[in-house]
Amino acid sequence: MLLKMSFRKKPFFEGFDESDVINAREFVINNYLQIALDIFPNNGDLPEHLKTQLINFFTFIICKENVTSLYSGLVFAGFGSDEYYASIITIQIYGSFNNKVMYKIIHGKCSKSDPDNSVIIPFASEDEVFTFVRGFNNSIINFMGNTVSQLSNVILENLRKEE
Repeated sequence: MLLKMSFRKKPFFEGFDESDVINAREFVINNYLQIALDIFPNNGDLPEHLKTQLINFFTFIICKENVTSLYSGLVFAGFGSDEYYASIITIQIYGSFNNKVMYKIIHGKCSKSDPDNSVIIPFASEDEVFTFVRGFNNSIINFMGNTVSQLSNVILENLRKEE
């Protein structure tokens, strides 16, 4: 019941409404429920109320804004014909369902053209910028550095044993 209540308060993705919940519920039951149940012990032999909670969870993930980090971001910036300063719209895209894009506008990272104010809006963390510029994540560099160091130690130990 708690799950149902917390998702009820969440807004729908842009362009989604109650009719999408009905379609998503049917989609979840037909395509994902058995896969999810197979993960549980006892071959997914769960009480009906827990199965209903599981169906509700997946249904609302499809239709309503949520906190999953499984999204891609888009930033649109530009000038209209009557604007002197750029307007910015930031969107998170979670996928698509029933020929509709599951997205939400991130209002905290949007700005309308305003000649009296300027804004600086961060779109990516330093780590994401580094990944974009270098083509790989900083954690890969750390992993490789640690691996090379460990391999060097193993090689040195083996060389010492052979002497």
